[in-house]
Amino acid sequence: MSQINRNLKGGRTASRAPEYVLLNVEDSNGKSVLQNKKLGLFAFGQAYESERLELQEGTYKLTQFQILSAGDTMIYASPLAGSSLAQYVAKPLPITFTITKDSGTLVVPQVLAVTSTDTPNNFGYAGFEFEIVAPLRVIKFELYTDQDFSNDLKNIIFEPSVSAGSVVLWDSTFAPMPIKNVPKADHMISFKVTTSNNADLRIGFRYTIPGVGNSWYYEQMLSGEKMKTVSFVFK
Repeated sequence: MSQINRNLKGGRTASRAPEYVLLNVEDSNGKSVLQNKKLGLFAFGQAYESERLELQEGTYKLTQFQILSAGDTMIYASPLAGSSLAQYVAKPLPITFTITKDSGTLVVPQVLAVTSTDTPNNFGYAGFEFEIVAPLRVIKFELYTDQDFSNDLKNIIFEPSVSAGSVVLWDSTFAPMPIKNVPKADHMISFKVTTSNNADLRIGFRYTIPGVGNSWYYEQMLSGEKMKTVSFVFK
């Protein structure tokens, strides 16, 4: 399993908000493992983190990394080694990473804003054209509190998930945080997950306070619903 974190650097900025990442991954023999794989993004402070990506154990290369806005417009890209823009990042593509058993791998590619004067060749790509099969369903997660927990130092662990019956389609485990750091509505944690599964879904959060206990908040996304927001107000 590899969870890829997005660190938007490079001195150039884009005005549209990042929503998705588009990436290519090859195995150690140069065989394509993922081609134009699209993952949702969610913000953590100044960085962005993607949906979790599952791969078999082994060594891989990240060979394309592009960030899209909600309208599938490319707004950031990682330059390839040897391209004219590679000088502006510390580690141009390809980036080699290894997946080991029972251990997550964090890959942090640096990206530059794609401006109106840029060409694909500036980034080392043959073109920016691609075909994306639009996800059938979009789930937006929101997490915040309306309480004053400023003196609560106990840690809490949130685990958002999407399930169809007994099958977990997607889940993630946030790093432990002090309860006092659970954000208010104006700084809520917000991210999107996509799925092509058209069954009734259970979406929401499970949370654990070590030494105290656990609880959960779930909603149902009915079959046929294309978009759903699950908003958890922690109390």
